[in-house]
Amino acid sequence: MMSDRRFEVIFRGDVVPGQSLMDVKRRLAELFGAPAAKVEQMFSGRPVVIKRDLDEEAAARYRVALNEAGALVELRPVEPDSETGSDISRPDQTVPPAASGPEHSKAAETIDVAPVGADVLPPEYRRNFTPREVDTSYITVDEPGADVLKADEKSPAIEREVDTSHLSVKDPE
Repeated sequence: MMSDRRFEVIFRGDVVPGQSLMDVKRRLAELFGAPAAKVEQMFSGRPVVIKRDLDEEAAARYRVALNEAGALVELRPVEPDSETGSDISRPDQTVPPAASGPEHSKAAETIDVAPVGADVLPPEYRRNFTPREVDTSYITVDEPGADVLKADEKSPAIEREVDTSHLSVKDPE
């Protein structure tokens, strides 16, 4: 049974760990058939909608193709508007045109900010994190300019006779 859910493919400028940013940009330019300057705009830090209104299978194919190019993407489910039956959309700006063909059309860019504390990496790239309790009660901070070494920690300064009479400074000409 095929799902009726629709998706958009979102790119936030993240690359697959271990991939060179320059190589990923080059491969994306080849994949989209777009000039390097247009692909560079996709790395602005803002989410870019690469493709809209895809079924689950087509969205998964886009994710695989972009991942092979070194780009990490998110598949975002699109909620249909209950009154009109159309997808709820946000105002966007157009970004680089994709390569020609039925699967490729103009992509659009949205301005979006993840909420504070949101996970921005897809689950397959997240690492388990266990917070550690670190005892810092023994740490102190002295006033600026204070001598931080105790008397028994200091090495005595050794006075040396250094002849600098042969050194001079020339005026620049």
